[in-house]
Amino acid sequence: MITRRDILSLTVSRLADMNNNGHEGLNGHVLIRKIMQNGILTADPEMNLFTALSIFLKNTVGCLPVVSKRKLVGILTEADFLKLTFDYLRIFENE
Repeated sequence: MITRRDILSLTVSRLADMNNNGHEGLNGHVLIRKIMQNGILTADPEMNLFTALSIFLKNTVGCLPVVSKRKLVGILTEADFLKLTFDYLRIFENE
């Protein structure tokens, strides 16, 4: 898996050591296998949200791929939890 953080981290570290002529080929020569993450934490579709949120908080990850029978079936993101929180706050605000 490659995240936006991985790409930004690579870009910033490469830009720090580069002169103006080196910027052109920056992204075209980076192999995915060099920056991708291995050993990704995943969730099962039957996992409850409390457990998933615990994984997010304990491991400070930005997303949690949802895998069933070794196939990606979805992805849970920080934005999903924010939307859920927003929806609950809206319900309580209207009471």
